Amino acid sequence: MENKILEQIKKSETAMLDTLAQIVNIDSGYDALEGIDEVAHIIGDFLTPYGFEVQYIETPNAPTHVLAKRPRPGKKKVMLMGHMDTVFPKGTAAARPFRIEDGKAYGPGVMDMKAGIAISLYTVKALLDNGWDDTDLTLFFCGDEEPAHPLTDAVEWFKKEGLGKDAVFNMEPGRADGSVVIGRKGVIRPVLTVKGIAAHAGNEPEKGASAAVSYTHLRAHETRHDLVCRLLLEKKKNKRLSMISYAVLY
Repeated sequence: MENKILEQIKKSETAMLDTLAQIVNIDSGYDALEGIDEVAHIIGDFLTPYGFEVQYIETPNAPTHVLAKRPRPGKKKVMLMGHMDTVFPKGTAAARPFRIEDGKAYGPGVMDMKAGIAISLYTVKALLDNGWDDTDLTLFFCGDEEPAHPLTDAVEWFKKEGLGKDAVFNMEPGRADGSVVIGRKGVIRPVLTVKGIAAHAGNEPEKGASAAVSYTHLRAHETRHDLVCRLLLEKKKNKRLSMISYAVLY
């Protein structure tokens, strides 16, 4: 069966590229919610004939997510996941649509990560077309990965659907040498609360503490830290850069 599956994937290259072109040519930036929704429904329409239960997770004025499940109780549980959105603003797809040149595909989001979506769909298709039924399959693609999910609960969906799986594959691209990425940095949004101490500004200012002034010092320190980091990176690229240029910041 393995050889049949691999042979089908090889023969599906044209169809896979057609699907990739279709979704790349749909604007899917954060200002193109209708485009993200369209990509979600293309995914859902592709998977529905294969017995997947498809759910479109919608949040008012925010991108759509798509969840597709093909339960097989007692079987190994595998999840494919990723995102449908890109960093490119509306109009980019029309300005530079999908094309193949010198054996490479180009277009907004072609690598990050619409190719991963196409690979997911045609991998599932090849498995199921050849009678593979030994896996409980889940696919989840969110619509707001690039801005780090500011308005949706995508993170909770990822955690909920990934919990208890035997294997979870993030379909983002790997490395140029074929290496598989097994860990990446993340994003946090810390909330800082700065509290002051009330005192009479005219008579006893020494007994007080200004939250506003403290926050200003905190921000100034953060700015210096960011600048130092940039200078350190620059020094790695340009060894002639003097250490004095950033040492004087502290």
